[in-house]
Amino acid sequence: MLLDNNGDAVFIYTPVGLAAGASSRAHDPLHAAKLYKTAEADTTGRWGVFHWTSYDNPFISAVALADITLDMSLASIRREIEAEDDDANPNQLIYRAFQWSSQKVRSFAIPETWPRYVGHDFGGANPAALFLAQDPATGYFYAYQEYFPGRGLSTYQHVLAFKELTQGVTVLKRVGGSHQEDEIRQGYTAQGWPIQEPKILNVKARIDRVRAIMEKNPLFVFDTLRRLEDELATYQFTVDKEGRITDDIHNKGAYHLCDALAYILSDFTPERVGGRADTMVIRSY
Repeated sequence: MLLDNNGDAVFIYTPVGLAAGASSRAHDPLHAAKLYKTAEADTTGRWGVFHWTSYDNPFISAVALADITLDMSLASIRREIEAEDDDANPNQLIYRAFQWSSQKVRSFAIPETWPRYVGHDFGGANPAALFLAQDPATGYFYAYQEYFPGRGLSTYQHVLAFKELTQGVTVLKRVGGSHQEDEIRQGYTAQGWPIQEPKILNVKARIDRVRAIMEKNPLFVFDTLRRLEDELATYQFTVDKEGRITDDIHNKGAYHLCDALAYILSDFTPERVGGRADTMVIRSY
């Protein structure tokens, strides 16, 4: 139809996140991003390429933008507000089985009778912990509290914070650290917060266990866990020079809460009951 008037076509898009791309029904969820890069590299004058953020829109209130971004993850802000894109393939997303529409839930008051579990990722600069509660009726896990205080606190100070976060509830298991970090575990134990070594020591095997649990839908994440949300949405495998997905994790050292999640959740295994795919229990080792 453009032939009649030698017209122009304008394509406008917002960069899609890895999680959204992984659940997309499009033949190629990255089609718009690829088209943009093709146009950007064009030197013939056939294409014009423009990039604007929501902050550049004179019809959008800066006050309103500041308000709505308070409820958004950093990954969402980067794409939906700042219009930043990347070259990642949705198939690279490690936890692509996580269903954001149903498994990201509003926070609620968890009954004190529900057992609690804590995953720990050690580190002097960025220690992290993730708190899970389990519904005894379904076996489903709920990630309800994240802990990421930054550097500068002692083991004793961390333990005080953990005890405050679990006051009045029963913590059945605390798991974290690699096999080589037993000295750190002993340090926490000495302060009254015993942490076990994970049952599965291989990183990929731990991830596979978590993915298996996610595929059967017993993990839910409170919408208040912004950092965990960011990590889940960007936790991805790298690709080699030929574009093939590898087993290596991109920028692995930055995903402390994903590590904490894998440490604790991999200590459990999903089992189906009576052959029904929609019925499950979670059995602890």
